[in-house]
Amino acid sequence: MTTLVTADEKRRVILRGVRKGQKLLVQQGQGGWWVVPVPDLHCPSVSRNRREWLGPRRSLDEHLQLLADAGLRIQVADNATRPVPPCRF
Repeated sequence: MTTLVTADEKRRVILRGVRKGQKLLVQQGQGGWWVVPVPDLHCPSVSRNRREWLGPRRSLDEHLQLLADAGLRIQVADNATRPVPPCRF
């Protein structure tokens, strides 16, 4: 339902159905003004399932050894000893 309203002498507009203290978002759009309730933005509560990170269970060397045992072969690249070029961005 679209309603035409007129502002009073203090440039106020009365809206029916609005509670005292309710915040509304007013935006100018194509063909008029849009009045919508402000969405409730709140921080998420802290999860009770949160726990401290205990660190890695295995070192990088242990991970690589397990991968090597599974068949992973690592080769040294030819350009591994050259310095990295400067960033182009």
